[in-house]
Amino acid sequence: MSATGEAKKPNMVVIGIDESEHADYAFQWYMDNVHREGNKVLLVHAVEYKTVTHPAVTVMSWSPSVMVQEIEKEEKKMSTLVKKWKQKIEELKLDGETVREEGDPGHAIVKVATEKGADLIVVGCRGAGTLRRTLMGSVSTYVLHHSHVPVFVCRHKDSHPHHHHHFNIFHHDHHKNKQHKEKEMEVEKEMEVEKKMEVEKEMEVEKKMEVEKESESHNE
Repeated sequence: MSATGEAKKPNMVVIGIDESEHADYAFQWYMDNVHREGNKVLLVHAVEYKTVTHPAVTVMSWSPSVMVQEIEKEEKKMSTLVKKWKQKIEELKLDGETVREEGDPGHAIVKVATEKGADLIVVGCRGAGTLRRTLMGSVSTYVLHHSHVPVFVCRHKDSHPHHHHHFNIFHHDHHKNKQHKEKEMEVEKEMEVEKKMEVEKEMEVEKKMEVEKESESHNE
């Protein structure tokens, strides 16, 4: 009940999920600390077919059969994931559902939250220092940058043995403190450096191929 004696309106909550323990921890933290009866819970998972489109995959290795195998593998993994979370919803008798999106996980979470009029977003986090582009890595940074509703970023306690707090609560851009903004800028800078290194590496490979081609022409 609110201070005026009126019942509080149930919240629409979006939670990012994947097959990691960080997603499990974020969900459990929400259930233990935030959830209340009546809340609608949307468990969002995104499907990315990166393997066959990644720059590291050569033209020779990229083929329809390889692509089909990778897609089938991803679909099987997603099917197992959905089954697991649907069981959780049923066991806990939640008013909830799983939502599947394709593409970048961070974008998918924000998209669903916006379309469904969510009041809160909950995501896990692998912790500071990692540059892994996974659901619980850079995704939390993306969500913090683009969400227009409060965001809970849950850090697994085992990943931060020296910290007493295992979660951060952030609101949209107007409410972020200076320290958090500086950290976001630092992460973005690291991402830009990493991207630049990848581009430079690709250019080196192309240049080497051109040199070898010219050398072969001269030999002929």
